[in-house]
Amino acid sequence: MQLFVRLNDHEHVVNACPRSDSKEVISLLCATSNPGPSYEGLVVRHNGRSLETSLEEAGVKPWDVLEILPRLLGGGGDGGATGAESRSCYLEMYLGRKPDKVNPEEERLARWTTCHLSGEPLTRPIVADELGNLFNKEALLQALLSKSLPTGLKHIQGLKHVVELKLEEAGPKGLGGGAGYRVGEGLN
Repeated sequence: MQLFVRLNDHEHVVNACPRSDSKEVISLLCATSNPGPSYEGLVVRHNGRSLETSLEEAGVKPWDVLEILPRLLGGGGDGGATGAESRSCYLEMYLGRKPDKVNPEEERLARWTTCHLSGEPLTRPIVADELGNLFNKEALLQALLSKSLPTGLKHIQGLKHVVELKLEEAGPKGLGGGAGYRVGEGLN
């Protein structure tokens, strides 16, 4: 089969057997080049992958383009620089900073006192979706109108997918629970 072989921005036509491997393709290219340069340390690539098997097994078809590129040396284990010549550089590179852990109690409190969409404190009117997320109705309306809901909230397609809550402010801590809202009586 005839193939185009690209080397140093020049294309050559080579007649190769489907069972040929990369070494044979390189030797065929040496035979067509006058005078032939040294082709040691080269890699044959087809569709961005190194040709490790025969042309046929690699899926090379007649008139396909093969590239011959120099083999890149190094890449580790060769004694080169790592970018971490000092202990402090090494620690910065590999250890990194771990994110601060969030207190689960604070996370739970924030879930019930802030809008899930805007992160602002809840203000009336307040709505909830079917998953129990609380929203300021104004922030949800703006997001619905501008069609800018996050992907995690795509189940809310309109106000028919949320329920407006009838909440009343709770009294001081000793008299009705704590600061915030509590469920009003006579909910529908």
